[in-house]
Amino acid sequence: MARTPGTRTERIGQWVWTTRADEPPTWWRAVLADPEPWLRDPSRHFKNSRNVTLARVPSPAPGQPGLVLRRLNYGRWRHRFCDAFRPSRAQRAFRSALALEAAGLPVARALAVADLRRWRWPVHAYLLSHEIPHTGTLAQWARQPAPWPRPLIAALADLLARLHAAGFIHGDLKASNVLMATDGQPWLIDFDGVRRFTRVPRARAVADLARLMTGILEAGGTEMPLTAARFLKRYCAARELNDWREWCREVLAGGGSGLG
Repeated sequence: MARTPGTRTERIGQWVWTTRADEPPTWWRAVLADPEPWLRDPSRHFKNSRNVTLARVPSPAPGQPGLVLRRLNYGRWRHRFCDAFRPSRAQRAFRSALALEAAGLPVARALAVADLRRWRWPVHAYLLSHEIPHTGTLAQWARQPAPWPRPLIAALADLLARLHAAGFIHGDLKASNVLMATDGQPWLIDFDGVRRFTRVPRARAVADLARLMTGILEAGGTEMPLTAARFLKRYCAARELNDWREWCREVLAGGGSGLG
């Protein structure tokens, strides 16, 4: 497998890790030496399913960021079979996180990735990233009864406009994959499905936005159709697209939702 620029490869314990070259080794190397114990405490789990286990790794010292450790469990045979012949989804997410960060987009700082295989057959894959503190998912925010503040709508629309203008699509842009910080800054997470283009096709951008709008409209109340329209109008303005009403129709039709 070709090495991603800006990274280094080293064996730590039984795993061969790819780590970012600009991050000096610190306490988190203990996680790389044996990641499994850090996943055993259910109280630290953000998610634990047959497909993925996502756990917080607390910092041992004040002022240092915590970590998020993700393990692919390969609960679906199809994923395991496909990853036997290509870089794992964790490897792809690691590369995408570095590319998105290099493009100036707000994402968690990816630190290291490793695959555990037996005769090429995937067993587990691990991805270690910095935690983004003081955040909750957009899905949680969408369930609140109060109308969305205009600055939040603008920040989210501007972020996704920057994502698509930079040539990326997220590929799994659901409300649980967007974090909202207490200062109003949105952050993107979960980069398995990220793809890069010289110019993002309109249909791909519409599909990205439709996935997000579907979840938001399903979770929200009566104010959400108006919020969706304001969001899409701002998105089109940020990308200097003049046909925002047509984008609204395409996005909301693609998501199976309407404005009224």
